[in-house]
Amino acid sequence: MMNARLAWELVPTFLVLAEQLHYGNAATRLGISRQALSKRVARLESELGVPLLVRPTRRVRLTDAGAVLRDEALPAIAAMDRAIDRTRRPVTADRLTIAVSTDLSPRWAVHVQEWISASGVPTVLEHRAPEDALRLLRTDELDLALLAADLELAPSVTIDHEPTVVLVPMTHRAARRSAVRVGDLADLAIAVGDAGGTEQHREAVELLQGDPDLPYVVAPRLGTTMQGLVHTARQRGAAALILRHGIEQVDITGFAALPMDPPHTVPVVLAARGDAVAGRFRALADHLLTGPAILQA
Repeated sequence: MMNARLAWELVPTFLVLAEQLHYGNAATRLGISRQALSKRVARLESELGVPLLVRPTRRVRLTDAGAVLRDEALPAIAAMDRAIDRTRRPVTADRLTIAVSTDLSPRWAVHVQEWISASGVPTVLEHRAPEDALRLLRTDELDLALLAADLELAPSVTIDHEPTVVLVPMTHRAARRSAVRVGDLADLAIAVGDAGGTEQHREAVELLQGDPDLPYVVAPRLGTTMQGLVHTARQRGAAALILRHGIEQVDITGFAALPMDPPHTVPVVLAARGDAVAGRFRALADHLLTGPAILQA
C-alpha cells in the first residue's frame, strides 16, 4: 500500500501534468526538468501498480485510472491547501476576507487584488467554489464574495455578466450546428451542478430544452464545479452549460462548445455578509464597476 507521505509528494506533481496535458508546460510550472517530471510520474505509477498515462503520444492523455486519480485527488489537495492557508493566517480583528468564485474568469481576481493593493486594508483573498463561498458568506465566515450567480442576497450588486456556452457531445447532431436553440438537446440529459436545489436544476433544463421535466444528472464537484460538470457529462453522454472562459480551464475533448441562440449570460454579483462591511462593500463595488474606487477603509 502506498504510504501517505509518498502520496502527498507525488500526486500533486501528477495533478499539474493532468491539468496541463503537456510535459514541457507542466515541468515549467513545477520548476523541474522534464526528466525529473517523468521519473516522478513513473514512480507514482509503480507505487499504484497501474498506468496513469497513455504512451507514446505528442500530448499527454490520461488512462481511465489516471482520470479517476485526477478527479478523486483534486478535492483532497484543495482541502489540504485551505487547511494550510487557514493555519498560517495571522489573527487580525480588522482583517477583511474576500472570496472570488473559481468559476469566474481569472480577470476578476486580478481586479479584486488591484483594489486590495490600493486600499491597504489587511485582506485575505481566497478562491472558492461558488457553493462554498455562499455557505461561508451566510455563516459570516467571509466578508465579501464575488460570484457568478443569480442571488437574492442583501447587500449585493450585479457587477457584470459572463457569457456561457453549451458543451454538446461530438456524437450528437447538434454538435455540427453554430449555436444551440431550445429543443435541440431534447434527447439528451443535462448535467447540472450539485450546489443548486431542484428548482435551479429545473430552470437549467428548461433553459436548454424548453421543458423543466426532462431528465438531468446532478454532477458532484471535482476540484471545481466546471470539472465536475465536464466529467459527469462525459461519463453520462450528457450536455452541460458552463461559463465560456471555463473551456480554457478544463479538458473538453469530445465536446463541441457552442453559444446559445439567443445568447445567455450569468450575472457576476458582489455580495456582503451584512452592514458590518458596508463601506468596503461599496468601495470594492465602485472599483469593479468603474475602475479605481474612492477607497474607504
